[in-house]
Amino acid sequence: MDWGRVPECVKFYGTGSLTTGSGDMLHVDKTTKNWRRWVYHKQHKKIPDLCVNMYGNKRLIERIETAAVAIKSGYKHVAEEQFQHTMAEARDQLSNARSDSAEALDRLGKICLQVADWAKAITCFEYSYHMRRVIYGLETDHCKTLESLIYLGTSWAEYENLHRAIIVFEKALEMAKNISEKGANRDERVAEVLHNLGCCWERLHEHHTALSCYEKSEKIRRTISTPAACGSAPRYLN
Repeated sequence: MDWGRVPECVKFYGTGSLTTGSGDMLHVDKTTKNWRRWVYHKQHKKIPDLCVNMYGNKRLIERIETAAVAIKSGYKHVAEEQFQHTMAEARDQLSNARSDSAEALDRLGKICLQVADWAKAITCFEYSYHMRRVIYGLETDHCKTLESLIYLGTSWAEYENLHRAIIVFEKALEMAKNISEKGANRDERVAEVLHNLGCCWERLHEHHTALSCYEKSEKIRRTISTPAACGSAPRYLN
């Protein structure tokens, strides 16, 4: 799997003042000549959601949709070519990420999961995860970033790299706990990640650790009367 390797640390290269702009209004950054859109963080902080330009973002989403059709249709040669072009386009937009690009990459990753193309799914969710870190902040625990992490861990587990999956799920567990502690009522996400961790440990025949994860997950679930969904819930590992 070498489709445009995702860098270990994605830095934000935005310019301009975080006190300008309002709502979802689009305006042109006079320094970079790029379009800038503002989105609101849940703590009412404005976060810049950048793209290279409107056409560049549209081109990426169109490529994602084309790759999705080819993958779902089973045209392997076309799918491979389209996927490589898509990932090259996504790599170019990593430093100027947009939330709709990340959403589109998630949709493509889910299609790859459906057709059991785990390697492509991993790549899609890696890109969407890094894009969301750029959008919402490298040190910010955000619901959408967590969703990408959970899907990424699921993909690694299906790819039979359980140790990598555990690393991702442990990172997701820490983020889920932080979100829950901030009063976001996302305990079901903590339970979900614990369950998936338990599945990974069970596959590695670490039954004591797996049982501990399952028990913690079940304990949380018993305390949740009406779970509040945090985006579309990824499937559980079996």
